[in-house]
Amino acid sequence: DLLKVQVEAEDFITFKWLKVCGQGESDKILLRYKEEAGERKDEMIAFSEKDLIVGEDDASTQLELKLISPLRDQPYEEPKLVSNNEDIEVSFRRRSAGEGGMVIFGLSLLVVYGCNVDKKAEAKIKITIPVPPWDPVVATWTKKCKPSTPSELNIGTSAEKADVIANGVVAKEFNIEYESGLSFKNSHYRIDVKSHNQMFYISNQDKEINIHEVIIETKDDSILAVDVAVPNRGAADYVREDETQIMAGQTKTLNLRFICFLEGETSVLVTLSTAKHGPIEFGFVKICEPGVRVIESGFLRTSGSLFYILIAVGVLVAVSMLWGMRKYAGSLLASRRSYAPVAQTRP
Repeated sequence: DLLKVQVEAEDFITFKWLKVCGQGESDKILLRYKEEAGERKDEMIAFSEKDLIVGEDDASTQLELKLISPLRDQPYEEPKLVSNNEDIEVSFRRRSAGEGGMVIFGLSLLVVYGCNVDKKAEAKIKITIPVPPWDPVVATWTKKCKPSTPSELNIGTSAEKADVIANGVVAKEFNIEYESGLSFKNSHYRIDVKSHNQMFYISNQDKEINIHEVIIETKDDSILAVDVAVPNRGAADYVREDETQIMAGQTKTLNLRFICFLEGETSVLVTLSTAKHGPIEFGFVKICEPGVRVIESGFLRTSGSLFYILIAVGVLVAVSMLWGMRKYAGSLLASRRSYAPVAQTRP
């Protein structure tokens, strides 16, 4: 390409550049998946090394876009997931990672499946990740499904009621989609500023159910962070972030802990990843303000509180040093006085 710019009557500046398209595949960018069973269980395996077949009882697949040294960072654009069977859904969780950005050494992507089939079926899943200027990274695999059973899982804000999900049906005020943001925030269940955690009670009226993972996403993570808290005492009665089994007739508690960074409010989506019923989702709105104290096990958990603690510690250290110096000076003066020469008088 050539660009000619006139700057004087007879003077021109000429620009010339070369645009390179289609660098081909990069041997420094590798897409891998986590093996869920077999001899290589929990290993990350390249798609080029072994075909992936996701079983009927697997609700998700962990992928990793790995950069091979000396490549340390690589831009990528929004990945695309496609299923060739409309009854077998596929989507990303940890959706912020699925929006594009920069890969630093590696990128983890969690793919979640939804089987809406009335008989055994399978789908070909395809992922495409643009990594300019290289050709996109593409991989395909098979997901097998069996008919899902109606959920008899109940979730409530107290152990006595199922006001969040009743027999698999999400209540209106908890039926919030992550993408919808706060469009209809006034109709959603809202957790006020003073609440630093929220208990959800999950009861199972069905046969045993396995929650493979609890996935929590906030619309605006600059306002709020949420995690799953499990106390040391009575831990067996709580839902963990990964691999929790709830037996028939049993109730377990999901304890969500909130850490507010800024003033504002944001929607929160909670996904329980199960193979038997697919992803079970509900959401709410959390209101935050900065400087709110969060006390856990006797320690303050906000950055503002930490700042004041550091100041207090600094003052105590300074006072201790001054007191020590004063005592040292006093003892030194006393020792000098005790060893001072005594004047002699002549007889």
